[in-house]
Amino acid sequence: MRRRRQLFLFLVCVSALAGTVGSGLWFGVRHEPAFYQRAGLPKGPDRQRLAQEFLRRSSDVYNLVANGQPWTLTIAQEQLNAYLQDENTSSSGLFTYPENVTDPRVEFESDRIRIGFRYGSGTASAIVSVDLRTWLLAKESNAIALELCGLSVGGVPLGSHALMEYVTEAAREWNADVTWYRHNSHPVAIIRLQANQSRPTLQLRQFEMTAGQATLTGKPTGDNAPASSDGTGN
Repeated sequence: MRRRRQLFLFLVCVSALAGTVGSGLWFGVRHEPAFYQRAGLPKGPDRQRLAQEFLRRSSDVYNLVANGQPWTLTIAQEQLNAYLQDENTSSSGLFTYPENVTDPRVEFESDRIRIGFRYGSGTASAIVSVDLRTWLLAKESNAIALELCGLSVGGVPLGSHALMEYVTEAAREWNADVTWYRHNSHPVAIIRLQANQSRPTLQLRQFEMTAGQATLTGKPTGDNAPASSDGTGN
């Protein structure tokens, strides 16, 4: 939690510094990325319907996992963004955010995801955006590669060190192991799920992104796998 607070404090300090060194940088910090604007959905019955569709899909997958069944979660970008925006006005939801973080939005592209959120309020706020590339490692079970392609406050790019610390801490809170290397000058995290378990309870089979959609597929393993008709569990 301490590193998480440090990350957001760091982002705010950068924003404040940019405002003192010149109007050009200040307007750069105040810039809203195009993807963040595209991902916004107007309030109304259509957004509520999309949010409910996302919640229903998530609940269905949760029930499959809880009952030891294979599962596939297909997330449409509009459904996820509708839920994220509607969740801001409710007292409870699937996600929790650090203090001063509001209005998160997501854009899916081929093997890439952009995440943006507003930090602060009023004239002291800015849009923080993260550009990531993700894929499953072909020769290693339950290992996800996460390439940090960009981190910005408004239109001002930042270094990735603070974000690397945040990813490492967040993954460890989910009992995942993280190692880092560099590819094309970008830091890449290898996140190994259930790394603290000698017998993992699930296996990821697919983690794929296309324009406007992400798909995650998995199945239970070992004692959690349902038995087949011949009793082998295969």
